[in-house]
Amino acid sequence: MSTPFGQLDEVMNLKETLSTETDRGCALHAASYLDNELGVMLAAHFVDDTKTCNELFEGTGGLATFSARIAIAFALGLIPKNVRNDLTLIRRIRNEFGHNPRQIGFDHDAIANRCRELYFRWERLDRPPRRFFENAVFAVASQIHSAKWSAKRPVAPKEIEIKEEHREEHREYVERLLAAITQESQKST
Repeated sequence: MSTPFGQLDEVMNLKETLSTETDRGCALHAASYLDNELGVMLAAHFVDDTKTCNELFEGTGGLATFSARIAIAFALGLIPKNVRNDLTLIRRIRNEFGHNPRQIGFDHDAIANRCRELYFRWERLDRPPRRFFENAVFAVASQIHSAKWSAKRPVAPKEIEIKEEHREEHREYVERLLAAITQESQKST
């Protein structure tokens, strides 16, 4: 995991990259960055099991989407509500750009309105909406990075050891349970 200062270089590179992007490129790139960083942050709070993390974060895994990562980060208490809300707005702004075939920018009404809703916009409302967006991206990124740095990876519980005599008791219990279920089923038919 990178240090806070290593992350600063990464964020400065992101800032430089976003400044050269079109509005659409800025929204898509920034959201992709935050989506990835949420995944890294969440994984830092999970037991060290690459296979399980890959299953969760890839393909159809439960945490493969930006919205799922936002929800679980909030539900686990890793990000506050205002960060969750801004991440959701950033995701919606990304979707507006990503699903709109027309040439649109941050001044497009639906996008500009969402940018004005951002909590971490820092600017007066008469400023360009793209600045609101970029300010929120960097503020939210700092919150995600902070949660990542403070992660305390849990240790998986010890494996349960079952002695052979307990296996036999369990088998007998299951057989009695199945017999009782079968008997009840026959009574009701």
